[in-house]
Formats: sequence, C-alpha cells, structure tokens
Amino acid sequence: MIADYYEGALRLEMSNFRAALRLFRSASRIAERSFDDGMALSSLTMESVTLQNIGAQEAAVAKLQEALLKGHAGTVCQRADLWVNLGWLRLSSAKPRDSAALASAAEPLAHALDLYKRECKSPADLANTLTNLAILALKRGELRRAVDSLRKAKHVYPQADALLKRWWLSIEGDILLAQKQPLLALRPFEQLATLAKSTILPGARWEAAMGRAKALEALKRTKEAVTALEEARAAIDEDSLFVPLGEGRGTFSARSDEASRREIALLSRGGDVERAAEVARISRRRMMATLDWFRSVDELSSEKRALWQAALSVYRDERELLSLEQSSDWKLPRSELEQRGASRAVRRERMIARLEEAMATVGRERFRIDNELRKPRTGELFLVIHPLEEGWVLFAINADATTMHFIETLDLHPAQSKIESAAKVILLAHSDLSSIDLHRLPFQGAPLDEQRIVTYGMDLAETNEKVNETNSVLVVVDPIGDLPNARIEGSNILAVMKRRGAPARMLEGSDATGNEVKRQLSEGNFGVFHYAGHAMHEGLDGWWSTLLLANREPFGVADVLALSRVPPIVVLSACEGGKSDSQGSSAGLGLAQAFLLAGARKVVAAVRPVGDDASQKIMDAFYTHDVRAPDRALREARRSASSEEMSAFRVFER
Repeated sequence: MIADYYEGALRLEMSNFRAALRLFRSASRIAERSFDDGMALSSLTMESVTLQNIGAQEAAVAKLQEALLKGHAGTVCQRADLWVNLGWLRLSSAKPRDSAALASAAEPLAHALDLYKRECKSPADLANTLTNLAILALKRGELRRAVDSLRKAKHVYPQADALLKRWWLSIEGDILLAQKQPLLALRPFEQLATLAKSTILPGARWEAAMGRAKALEALKRTKEAVTALEEARAAIDEDSLFVPLGEGRGTFSARSDEASRREIALLSRGGDVERAAEVARISRRRMMATLDWFRSVDELSSEKRALWQAALSVYRDERELLSLEQSSDWKLPRSELEQRGASRAVRRERMIARLEEAMATVGRERFRIDNELRKPRTGELFLVIHPLEEGWVLFAINADATTMHFIETLDLHPAQSKIESAAKVILLAHSDLSSIDLHRLPFQGAPLDEQRIVTYGMDLAETNEKVNETNSVLVVVDPIGDLPNARIEGSNILAVMKRRGAPARMLEGSDATGNEVKRQLSEGNFGVFHYAGHAMHEGLDGWWSTLLLANREPFGVADVLALSRVPPIVVLSACEGGKSDSQGSSAGLGLAQAFLLAGARKVVAAVRPVGDDASQKIMDAFYTHDVRAPDRALREARRSASSEEMSAFRVFER
C-alpha cells in the first residue's frame, strides 16, 4: 500500500499519468480494506491531483468530494490539502470575471490559507495557496491584489521548486500583459519556456508558448505570434499521449482550442486562407490522428512492432477467455453470477488499460497530426466549420481552391457556388456541432442531403490498401433477445442478399457471442458488417462505448481496434453507434470512429436513440440500394422512407 502510494507520487512527478492513476487507485483500495483512513485520504487526494493534471476536472472534483467525506479522519494538513485542491479545481475551470464561479473557488482557498497559517505550518503549501490566490485575483481583474499575493508567496518560500516557479513566471507574464506591457511580458514567458525544457511539467510548454503568442500579437509581430501558436498546439498534441484514453485525453487536448482559434484569426486577417483552413482541419482531427497507425504496423520499428504484437496477442487471449466464461454464466446461481460478473469487469478494465498503454507507447513513434491532409477529389467539397471568438468561420475547399466565409449562424449559403458545383459534400465540423444534423441544414429551400450526397469525415490520411469489393454480408441481430424488429430486419436483409445472389451469414440471439463475432469478422471475407442491437456511448473520450452481444457481453472500442480485419462497410443499426465524445475542437471517439480506425472505409450509424420499429423500416429502405456505396444508399433511403428518426443516421468516412 505505502509502496504503491510513493511509487505513484514518483510516477506523477515524471508525468507518467497512467501509472500514477493505477498506483494511487491500488493504494486507495488496499487502504480501504485495511481501514487506514489516513492513507485512503492521501491516495484519493493524489488521484484527484493526477486527474487535474490531465484535465479531467469533473472526475477530479468527484474524487475530492469523496475525500472530503473522509476528511474528518485525516490530519489538519490533509484537510488543508483537500481545501486547496478543491479551490484550485474550481479556479482553473472558472472563466475570467465570472464572479459566482470565482467566489466558489475563493472559499476553499481561504480555508486552506487559514489552516496553513495557524495549524499546519508548511511554507511550501502556504506559498502554493498564495499563488492560487494570485491567479484568483488576476481572473477577477484585481491586479494589485495579484501582485501582492505573488510577492507574499515568493517571500514565504524563496527556495521554490520548479512547479511553483512555473506558476510564478506564468502569473508575472499575465500581469504584465494585463498592464499593457507586452514587451516586458516576453521575458517571463521565455524563462518559462526554458524551465519547461529542463523539467517535466505538464502544460508548461503550452503556457509559455501561448503567453509569448499573446505578447507578440499585441506587439503586431504576427509571423512570430503564429509560430508561437504552432508551438503551443504541438506541445499539447505531444503531451496528450501521456493522458490515458478513457481518462480525459480529449479534455486535455481541448486546451489547444485557444491556440487554434487565435491562429486561424491571425492567418485569416493576413490573407493566408489555405493555411487557416489547414489549422482548422488539424485542430478537429487531433485525437483521431494520435490513433491512426493501426493499418501501418509494418512501418513500425522492429522493437515497437514486437511490443504491439505481443500486447495484442495477450489482449486477444484474455478477451477470448472472458467470452468463454460469460457464455457459461447461465449455469451459475444468482449470488455467484454477481460475484463473477464483478470480477470479470475488473479484469476487463485492467486488460483494456494494458492495451491502451501499449497503444500509446507505440503511437508515439507513429505520431503525426499535421501531416497528410488529403485534397478533395474532383466533384468533392469539404466544408470545414470552426468557431472563432465571435461567430464561426466556414471554409469551402474543392480541388481548385479554398474560400473563407465568416458566419454568425450555421448558414451554408455563403458557399453556394461551391456547393452547386459539387456532387458530394464532406462535412468537417468542430466537435461542438457533433449533435447537430448539419446534413439537414437548409440550402436553397431544401435540406442539403436531399440535394447532394453528404458524409461526415474524420479527415485522416488516405491509405493504399486494396478495398474488398465483395457484397457478402455478416449480419448480427438482437443478441440479447429483446428487439423483435431487429430480427425482422435481419431476415429482410438475408432475403435481399439472396435475391441478389450475394452470400450472407446471420448470427442471431445467443449465437452472437463475442468470440464468434470476432472470428467471423477476422476470418470471413465479408464486404459488409451489419449489427442490429443495442449500442451505448460511454466514458470519457468515448473509450468505454460498446455493442452488446449475447449474454450482454460488451464488445467495445478496444475490441474493435484489436480486430485483425474489418469489412470495408459497417452498418450499426443501434442507438448511439455513431455518437462521439466532444471535448474541445477535436472530433471524438466512438464505435463508428473505432471501426474506421480499424480499417473500415465507411460506417453508417445513428448518433442518438432510434426506435426498434423505425430502425427496421429505415434499414429495409437502405438495403433496397447498393450498400457498397452507403452514402448514395442512405440518401436514396431518406427519399423513400422519410421520417424524423431517419435524420439520426449518418455516413462516416475516413
């Protein structure tokens, strides 16, 4: 227990967030079983600190609230630590001049300050609390109080460590910017950049680059400001790989939103429309690009390739064992069933965590975000929509040129001439718009998708893989046994395929086990995979999203990414099969996105709940057309089976 706690603290200091979270959680569990309230309190607090570091604010608050409930059993210093951490959490998420949010941060910081002054005399912790109060004053616009709090912090703890110095330099720079002295502000931000290079301080490189960019912009040194903003984005992109999927990588990456917006605005004002459009595209594909290496494993170094293949082999073996166990659950009494289910959930969580850690280790070698933005083909139009400080910017990109339009509302008419000349529109929109049916936006008196083929792109690099053009279909329907219309849907698909002379295989109900679905997908030469059942979008980053198979066995994002082969066309006739996490500008992860990363060319899926009966009718209409061209098939199905729920379905592509 103690070893786990102190090793966790060491891993946190090294910015190894995955290991730190695992170790603090282990220490907390052991402490709970040992009735060691002090260690449990310390472990929960450090877990919260780790979550703060990776931007998972809500989860961090939840842990602190859990710790506060146990606070009566801790020491005075432990309670003071809880207060200062709660104050910092509220402060870091509060917007400048938001009096209510800032007041909620001030209260716990005042409690902490009082305890550190009177009962828990720790110069380092007192300096840390005063530093937080300086940031609080800055956000309130109280510059004199900010200067005074920073002076006191330096006085009580002059031998500050790198972490405190990082904040002092950042605050100094921000104070000078607020005082309209950008030239003087450059110096502390440059010192912060030097400190960040010599130490492991998550987020420090970003803060230094952003501070320099703001100062340079104020000095009208636009080219240098753009370079600094690019450095800020790169810092967040690289640091994000240290944040585990499922723990808030998307939230952490959202810090680069400010840099992207500022850079787009500067480039736009300077007339560099093409580069501004590139920045908007890079911004929205950030998270997906960190995972887009599964189809190029052969390009890895021999060491990383061996590491990945070993991790994948272990995962597949453990996954197969879990599936076999779950298929025999029906033999067990209820008491034993619940116990085995809980044990299996823990094992599944651990094996997915190990796979994710291997993914991150390998992914750092293949890390690329700015590279390989594909150009539209003849007849294609990319519509990129990105927010600015006020309103939106709409980029219309075809094979000939890029145009830019500033819009106050979601209006496509400024790009009218380009839309009119396009056969297909690929939407590349900011994640804030992920729940909006952009394909149904009005254009010349009718919804866009009634006039053009419309898809939602992930904007990833093109691959040279040969596409499997077979029209054979693997159909998985109603694995749980509670969707009668899904079974009708499956039977209708088989009948259509039979009339066309196309091979089809159906797994229905209890036959659709995890192992059998995985075997059919990996070994069968199917051109289409159709799933009709239950899907759930869950967890931070969408990492815990799942399809439910027989015996309620989850088949999640990690299982999809671990498949050795995926058909080029995937149809998810299920609630939330196309829903993705939306944190910051980056397009998030979900089941549809996982299938695309694993090798699918296009995925048809719904982004919100659709009734069993409606899904069946929609799919009946869809399969009357050639589903090997799903974007055309869905468009034609909309025309013949028009319904409100029809708009929930989208075509996603790489």
